[in-house]
Amino acid sequence: MALSAIIRKSLSRPNPKITGHIYNVMVTSHALMMIFFMVMPTLIGGYGNYLIPLQVGIPDLIFPRLNLLRLSLLPGALLFLFVGMVSSGGSGTSWTAYPPLRTEGHYGISVDFTIIRLHIAGLSSLVASLNFMTTILKGKGPTTLESLLLLGWTLIVTSFLLVLRLPVLGCGLTILLIDRNDNTCFFDSGGGGNALLYQHLFWFFGHPEVYILILPAFGIVSHASILVSGKDEVDTYLGMVYRILSIGLIGTVVWAHHIYITGIDADSRAYFTGATMVIAIPTGIKVFTWLLTLSETNIRANPVIR
Repeated sequence: MALSAIIRKSLSRPNPKITGHIYNVMVTSHALMMIFFMVMPTLIGGYGNYLIPLQVGIPDLIFPRLNLLRLSLLPGALLFLFVGMVSSGGSGTSWTAYPPLRTEGHYGISVDFTIIRLHIAGLSSLVASLNFMTTILKGKGPTTLESLLLLGWTLIVTSFLLVLRLPVLGCGLTILLIDRNDNTCFFDSGGGGNALLYQHLFWFFGHPEVYILILPAFGIVSHASILVSGKDEVDTYLGMVYRILSIGLIGTVVWAHHIYITGIDADSRAYFTGATMVIAIPTGIKVFTWLLTLSETNIRANPVIR
């Protein structure tokens, strides 16, 4: 909140004490905190830990010690983020850490600590994803996948996306760390490397991250609309499941629309443009389904939780 307030204060009136680099450090730290320490732990870890055992009829996640490991890794990752924010002038690379920006003006240890922090947070999310998928698929008890609430479906898709994409991000960050410290040139065009390779590796994770963040929120809204409307299930339950699956599927193949200005060929741009427009269809239908669910009943001011 403090970083956000300073950023907005700087945008409203220029402050000579907040130079361009310091401003970039604040933006970077704020983005990493919000994504990896606010939204993901709350929507996935928090709501998932509380609601998934209730929905599948078991007292806890299948691997509680693994769940504790996931939680224990977050304070260490947050510590590395703080160290990277205050050491060697801070890391002002934005949350993408594009080369060559990660070396130009960032010759100290700040970016290294930020990369290590991303590794630790990614390991935490990977452990949590495996635990959620195992709990939902193998710990169902009397519940079947056909009767699983939509929040469960969104967390299955979210966990699958994390398991699929986090190793790719880890590989890209590891190569970035080697480039910075061991004189390799994987992302340095001057040494025969390709900076665009890092952008593909990063956005292969970074764009599905958008849906990793929003899908649990979709599940929470679907669950809340059922409780408020007093129905047993949202309208067109099977259609909603297919929309969740289609969002996860299409979301994995549209990452390059973040890097249009890098000069990718026209055919690739046409494909990613079309796929980007297609993914809006299931999302829009979900919104109209929520409205339909709420419009056909008398909305309860005090819903009864069943």
